[in-house]
Amino acid sequence: MKAFITNSLIRKINADGAISEKNLLVEACVEGGLLAAGQPLKLLFDWPAFLESIELGSLFWSFPSFEQSQLFNFMIAVLAQEEQKDELLIRLYDQVFVECLTQVKALPQIDQSFLLDQIQKKRRFALFSQAGYLFSAPLDHYERMLVENPYNTLHDLTLYLAWDRVCVNLAMIFENPSALKLSGLEVLKQCLVESFQHITGQGRTAPGFFRLIEAFYAFQMREENLQIHTDTEWLVLCQSAPALRPRDSLCDAVYIDESIINSQVIADPLSEMRKVKILTLDSVDKVKASLSLGRYMIEKLQKEVLDWGYALRSVEVICFREEKAGLAIESVFF
Repeated sequence: MKAFITNSLIRKINADGAISEKNLLVEACVEGGLLAAGQPLKLLFDWPAFLESIELGSLFWSFPSFEQSQLFNFMIAVLAQEEQKDELLIRLYDQVFVECLTQVKALPQIDQSFLLDQIQKKRRFALFSQAGYLFSAPLDHYERMLVENPYNTLHDLTLYLAWDRVCVNLAMIFENPSALKLSGLEVLKQCLVESFQHITGQGRTAPGFFRLIEAFYAFQMREENLQIHTDTEWLVLCQSAPALRPRDSLCDAVYIDESIINSQVIADPLSEMRKVKILTLDSVDKVKASLSLGRYMIEKLQKEVLDWGYALRSVEVICFREEKAGLAIESVFF
């Protein structure tokens, strides 16, 4: 069985691997009927899972505060003006992206030698861990990319991380309580949409869709917008608050980010046979809130963006819970 895994479950495996002689995740999958005895479990890592697996989940902790920057203050001042200049706002958005790229590139961890060394450290850990072998295949994949094509691999990782920060920074703009002109904020929203479409269209790096959702959530929750929501929309937005991820951490929302897909592909009858499996320690309520927010935002984008060509495909999410004896399956839903 192949399955993606969330960072919360990776941390559990890392913690238990050093003290347990059992592979608790595989045992839970067998006991829950997901795996037959002896059947292998092959884990798949997106970028956040890869970084978490090699102990780099706190990359963003050292990032400078965007809200305390001159660029943030200048953008707020521009957005507060009566007359909005779209070209200026677009240039400011581009500057946000450039600064995020520069900050990510400056991280000492975004380096071929450093990442390969972290992979080797994880391999040494795996020698003494029953659960460690689960990381072998996905780490092999990233090691091969770093050795055979380091430039493109580091470029894709840098772009992925910079996009994450751009969305977080724009969310801070959208939720700022100052009296800002919605027309200017709409320009910045469109910039985010166009960036997502451009990066996705290149077919190399899959930008995190959930971070885009969170930025739009901040816009929807502005005081000026609260009165325009229907009762149904308001209920979704209120219930979705627990789904939002910490901004100073990697975005651990693989069951959203791996479900975004071209609308033409989702119409393919074979797509149901290729349904993605996700293993997580997230609560059932958190997963449901995340999926509900994702579907709501997709519907908004399909209505508001003329050339929006993406949808959320069905994914199989397996929620685990922690027990004294290890792990157990809490729920499986689609």
